[in-house]
Amino acid sequence: QGTLSIMSGALSWDGALFTQAGRIEIEPGATFSRASGFTNAGLITGAGTINIGSGTLTNQGTLAPGGLGSAGRLTVLGKAVLGTASRLEIDVGGPLAGTSYDVLSVSGSVTQGGTLSTNLINGFPSSEGQTFEILLAGAAPSGSFLSTLLPFGFTAGAISQGIRLTSSGQ
Repeated sequence: QGTLSIMSGALSWDGALFTQAGRIEIEPGATFSRASGFTNAGLITGAGTINIGSGTLTNQGTLAPGGLGSAGRLTVLGKAVLGTASRLEIDVGGPLAGTSYDVLSVSGSVTQGGTLSTNLINGFPSSEGQTFEILLAGAAPSGSFLSTLLPFGFTAGAISQGIRLTSSGQ
């Protein structure tokens, strides 16, 4: 229930069944590996990589690409299931994917569920029709978010292999 910060390099966990209930911070260029997958019931932040091989990341906690209040790209190598208690926290502060707005990039399939929560950061004034591809997957996502908490004038919709936010510019 503490904090695990992976600043650089790779950290592999090959032990018994693993449920994360604390906080994992993965910096850009760093990798957390767990070949058989794991369940997140805590908070995962950062702009690094989670390598779960042929396993599944089952999220029942919070995924915050970049971090809470800062933008970045969090990459999952494997499959991801966003369970009913999950929360995907997305920050939008500009037009550049992974730099000024968050992206969750999953190489395999994604099952959506839980809450999609989006916040504007850095006083960002979006323009009408501006789009942000916030979830990218190796296949079309299945399921749907149970709830969406979006800034005024934003909508979330499916694209062929992910989720896109669109601003009405209001």
